[in-house]
Amino acid sequence: MKTDELAYLLRSHPEIHKAVLEVFKRDDVALRWLRAPRVQLGHKTPIEALEGDESMVLDLLFRIKTGDLS
Repeated sequence: MKTDELAYLLRSHPEIHKAVLEVFKRDDVALRWLRAPRVQLGHKTPIEALEGDESMVLDLLFRIKTGDLS
């Protein structure tokens, strides 16, 4: 995914954009996280999961933020 496509995706999901920056603080770390498959999302990347259900990604970000990594 190109940077401009990612920027568009984040603009279309403002809650995700805000949450991912709150959790990871730096854009480069946030982008790396968004592009890597996650077991908690059925081995999809958060970007792929956003195409289906934004709440799954928000839930995972909340769990990371609060330290619930189960």
